[in-house]
Amino acid sequence: MSNIGIIGGTFNPPHKGHVNLAKHAIDKLCLERLYIIPSNIPPHKTILNDVRGKDRLEMAKLAFSDIPNSAILDIELKRGGVSYTIDTVIELKKGLSEEDRIYLLMGNDMLEIIEKWHRFEELFKLCRIAVFKRNEKAETGKIIEFLSKKYNAEIIEVDCPVIDISSTDIRDMDINSMKKVLPTKVFDYILKHHLYEHSQIEYFKKILSENLSEYRYEHSLSVSREAVKLAEIYGVDKKKAEIAGLLHDITKEKTYKEQLKLCSDFDIILSNLEKSSPKLLHAKTGAYYIKNVLKIYDDEIFNAVYYHTTGRANMSPL
Repeated sequence: MSNIGIIGGTFNPPHKGHVNLAKHAIDKLCLERLYIIPSNIPPHKTILNDVRGKDRLEMAKLAFSDIPNSAILDIELKRGGVSYTIDTVIELKKGLSEEDRIYLLMGNDMLEIIEKWHRFEELFKLCRIAVFKRNEKAETGKIIEFLSKKYNAEIIEVDCPVIDISSTDIRDMDINSMKKVLPTKVFDYILKHHLYEHSQIEYFKKILSENLSEYRYEHSLSVSREAVKLAEIYGVDKKKAEIAGLLHDITKEKTYKEQLKLCSDFDIILSNLEKSSPKLLHAKTGAYYIKNVLKIYDDEIFNAVYYHTTGRANMSPL
């Protein structure tokens, strides 16, 4: 007999609370396997600022990558449509033995509305419910007692230090705050793939304001706004234009000594002409700064910043 755990959700994005819950679930429930399953279309909520299922899947893989005995499944994304937990549990049971026990993990907020779930009574027959408190004031014990008596459900409350934050809260954060509650790999993925863009732009503006004078900061904002207008006219990616315009002068006001330090840090090779022309250096150091420090790995944005002072043959529209 094996104990199998299931955590479902949108994971938009997966955060440290999810990871913490997964670790404790494996320990407290003695799970041989924990399946993390991103939903396709959740039946209980409307998602704002959503990202593609593919991105949510990749972020989940990164978030839980260091947890032993865990696996990310894409069965709900592949199945399409509304993701009903009962369908997922039935599908999973086909690959398990009759003796295996399935624990469906959820927060007390989900337990409170479980009677609204699709075919919830069948869920009670097919698996045990393991509840983790997200709100200490919730009367979870009374709810468990009520559901256990009414539906003969097996529900246990698991003691776990829960990080009381939701993905919805995180999507509304500025990206600097977001960084504190996300696994590092997830945060880097968000930056690399330009997810939750409003939060990113606000974060970039904060970095700019810390690195530039008021005049240069306003100049960067103006370039960014104009770049977006031109991008729309000429069919260029407006988001890339906004970011490139915003960050093109990120290292402009570094001293010559600081520029050379950045060149050394980022292994930038300089010609004799460049060494004698300090004003040319910020394009190169800026491009590598946004790649290595701000984690923007887009080649078009990199090149737009790298060549914005000198130009080059066969330049792209961006």
